[in-house]
Amino acid sequence: MSPALTPRVGERLQWLCAYIALWMIGSFMFVAASSLAYPFHLEWMEGQSIDIIQRVREGLPIYVKPSIDYVPFLYTPYYYYVAAFVSFFTGVDFLPGRLVSFAAALGTGAIIYKWLRREECAVPAAIAGAGAYYATYIISGRWLDVARVDSLFVCLSLLGLYVFYHFRGMANALLAAAILCAAYFTKQTAIVIFAPALAVMLLIDARHALLTAATLLSSIALFSLIGDWQSDGWFTFYVYQLAPMHWILKEHILHFWTRDMFPRLGIMLLLTVCTVAYFLYSERRKGLWYGALAAGFIACSYAGRLKWGGFINVLMPACCGLALLTGLSLGYLTRIKRYHCYLAIPLLVGAQLLWLAYNPMRYIPTQAAIDKGNRFLEEIGKVEGDVFMPEVQFVQTRVGKKSYSMNMAALDIIVAHMGKKDYIKQELLAEIRSAIASQRFGAVMPGGVIPLPDVKRYYQFYKRVPYPKEYIYLGSEFLKRDLMLPIAKEQIP
Repeated sequence: MSPALTPRVGERLQWLCAYIALWMIGSFMFVAASSLAYPFHLEWMEGQSIDIIQRVREGLPIYVKPSIDYVPFLYTPYYYYVAAFVSFFTGVDFLPGRLVSFAAALGTGAIIYKWLRREECAVPAAIAGAGAYYATYIISGRWLDVARVDSLFVCLSLLGLYVFYHFRGMANALLAAAILCAAYFTKQTAIVIFAPALAVMLLIDARHALLTAATLLSSIALFSLIGDWQSDGWFTFYVYQLAPMHWILKEHILHFWTRDMFPRLGIMLLLTVCTVAYFLYSERRKGLWYGALAAGFIACSYAGRLKWGGFINVLMPACCGLALLTGLSLGYLTRIKRYHCYLAIPLLVGAQLLWLAYNPMRYIPTQAAIDKGNRFLEEIGKVEGDVFMPEVQFVQTRVGKKSYSMNMAALDIIVAHMGKKDYIKQELLAEIRSAIASQRFGAVMPGGVIPLPDVKRYYQFYKRVPYPKEYIYLGSEFLKRDLMLPIAKEQIP
């Protein structure tokens, strides 16, 4: 190939990457938009998010003593307040929670695009960087648009770092700190993302770093104290104490790299390393910054994956950081006039995007799933009294049944090694045991996650009630759906 033609071919390859990225963006938007109004769970813990949004609407506290009626998640609360605000326009259902996540996911892509353009990357590189994030939709469990905290926390983290890095002055430092504080109070693991970036900024602009860090940390401390005061100490228990009571999944020390990262995102990892190395050689401060940025996003995912209960949704921060650096690689490494990088880099980016391609039709809820969900509610509605379904939340309220908000939040309590606080777990288990023994419920539907002691002594199998499949990758089809009715008291052994 003529040396004069090679750069032109490289430019066309960049546009080819951009077109593939646009397909990935369109696929995500199509699936997400088609799922917003789906009236049942896309993911098995969505219902509990809606229960919390309802609590916010009713002025009830989020952080309280765990009980059979309600156990809060161990996340910080900002997402629920944002979704509760949206619910004033949409009503309380899955829609407001999903709208917040969908908007946040779109915001993340927009920030990546804007960030890359500000770094003087060409339009196709900026599109490819944004599209790379949406290409990881299935890798992180198609979590971008569900009613959970993750999309908003990633978006706010990236936005805060964008303001922090690209703008100076007191007003911008305070603005960056405010956005980063909002990210932290959406999901507290955001601090793992910020820490390396704040540390490296000390070498680039110490005054800016200190002002932002001081404002951020004092804000976190202040709002934590307020949360603790309002909740009689339960805020600290859930947000700061509970997660360390869980064990580390030692197998994920290697599996994170050998299963989650390299087989699926290996090219993006390679391009990230090459981009950071290029900047360290050509612009040391920029290399330190992007090295810290990539390290923070990846470390956040790694820490989440190591913790018991960490599902593949925790890969979202790593996917975000890698997408940004992939766009930078296309924008910068293609300028290297040696080794035909202007050809190799677009080919690698295109190969990575194609490797992550998926069939969007598989993830769009069907009318058959809606019909199955309605039949499920019909059966539940026939029961006299409430139905205790500790793994299913919110949807039963449509047929006048109480939602017992336990699910994974209760399991977080049950499996924790609490030491001196073990009485919290024991009191929760005793309450469940007592409710089962007294036949408090008109029916019970054990899911197999929350233990129901002696349930077969007081309730007997009536029928299996199928629940519609969930559309989250590797969703919870493992849950049982056996409806059990009370045994006549004279027949209880």
